[in-house]
Amino acid sequence: MASGAIDVLTVIPIDEIAEKGIPFVRSRVDESGHRVKWDTFWRYFKRTWMRTYDPALWNVNAISETMDIVNRTNNALERFNRDLNESFSSAHPNLLPFMAVIKQKSKDHVELIEDIRHHRQEAPPHGNLITVEIPAAYRAFCEQQEQE
Repeated sequence: MASGAIDVLTVIPIDEIAEKGIPFVRSRVDESGHRVKWDTFWRYFKRTWMRTYDPALWNVNAISETMDIVNRTNNALERFNRDLNESFSSAHPNLLPFMAVIKQKSKDHVELIEDIRHHRQEAPPHGNLITVEIPAAYRAFCEQQEQE
């Protein structure tokens, strides 16, 4: 598969994923000798990522039209998870220590928001804005499909 080929499905309009996006990705994949496995993968993809999980949950095309996208990763969530885990002395704390840590983390976050609001502290830095662009190769593929 060409590097980044499947990523196009996250940036094209949702209504184009099944009819144009998947055929585009398949055109970039060398399926020779593995056709059955790729057919199985695409059935799984359609069943799971098109029906079970609404594409609006993982496709940023509609989001990018209405707001600026700062980050398309879950790095902030990963950091919070790491910090939360470091707050406990064991991997599976009892309920009371868990509740105490969550309560303190919540209190700290509310204080941070208040401090930012009252200019006592600056907001944490965010990543650069991301411009979501549909690859030229995808556009060319769609134009070619329309001509056929």
